[in-house]
Amino acid sequence: MQYGIRYILPYIVLVTYCVMCACYLLFSKRNAFGKGVLPDQRLRREGGWVFAVSTIIYILNVPLLFVKDITTIQMVSVAMDVAVAFPFPYRFMLILLQDRKRWNWRVWVVTALLGGVPLAGWLIWRNPWWPTVLFVALFVESVAFVAIYIRAWMEYRTFLMDNYADLERKEVTWSLIMLGMVIVTVLSYFIQWKQFVNSPSWGMEYFFPTAEIALITFIAWRIDQQLVLSPVPETKVESVQEPERADEGDLIVKRMEVLLKKNCEATGLYRQNELTLAALAMACGTNRSYLGKYFAANGLNYNTYINGLRIEYFKKALLESYTSAPSERPTVAELAEQSGFNSYPTFYRAFRAHTGRTVREWLSDNKLHVEQDASSACGEL
Repeated sequence: MQYGIRYILPYIVLVTYCVMCACYLLFSKRNAFGKGVLPDQRLRREGGWVFAVSTIIYILNVPLLFVKDITTIQMVSVAMDVAVAFPFPYRFMLILLQDRKRWNWRVWVVTALLGGVPLAGWLIWRNPWWPTVLFVALFVESVAFVAIYIRAWMEYRTFLMDNYADLERKEVTWSLIMLGMVIVTVLSYFIQWKQFVNSPSWGMEYFFPTAEIALITFIAWRIDQQLVLSPVPETKVESVQEPERADEGDLIVKRMEVLLKKNCEATGLYRQNELTLAALAMACGTNRSYLGKYFAANGLNYNTYINGLRIEYFKKALLESYTSAPSERPTVAELAEQSGFNSYPTFYRAFRAHTGRTVREWLSDNKLHVEQDASSACGEL
């Protein structure tokens, strides 16, 4: 066992931590990371099984450290990772992107072949190029997942923009952070095995377990923070009938405009910072399909429509605030929150996208002076 002790110790910590996370997600009903967020038990079960499978793979790897043939250790371990250990978290990460397409049997056959064929070739023929083939297979699998994830992320971002005006920035940011952590973990995996086989140096054996623990922690946190954003089934209502001719489609678009002005704009419903497209459709007595047609006819989506109303409300409220004494004026951040934005960075980006200017520039154009009290709470305007 040339490298056993040095490599077993960090893996004991990793396996223990993985078992704890698996037990927490599979058997605990409470939400330790996302206070106020109702845990999605389906996601918790899926995540718990991902950690359980990872734990089994780690445990199966430990006896290999007692084998004297280092190349065989490497081939068996990496083959299991390619065939099982990596695809399971890859699949679950797509689920966290609200991806409703499941990996069918073809995907599992491909991953099994990517790991199994090079391993079988090595065990039977012992050609020195089989380890290279296996690592190329691992690299191809990782690159393919990154490409699939980016495509799913783009679809997820479009889904959020069309349905959830306040969640798009936050959810997209966390998704990209998770992808970055996966890339770092895979790179540390390659570095670890290179050091393990060629020239082991003290400290490198802790690199991959540390990156893996960080990724596991982040995934567990995301599970508890994840909001279930399932599309609401389309329902027909009596107030709006399905058009039979093309010109009736125009009538429905006009009808949507009336309903939105009456039930959203006039009532200030858009100022609710958790308002979704489904909730807006329900308030208007219609369904998401007709609202979508209205937005498309006007070159909008739900995100730009809601944020546009909020920006207009903000501008009006800000102008009105300048009729008050400086000591009584609300700050820009407070007015942004009153307008329906749940964070100032989201408001700042939406304001620039809607007006093409910052708040300071907009005030200057309206010949108003930006008081210090209005900007101190929110930094750069």
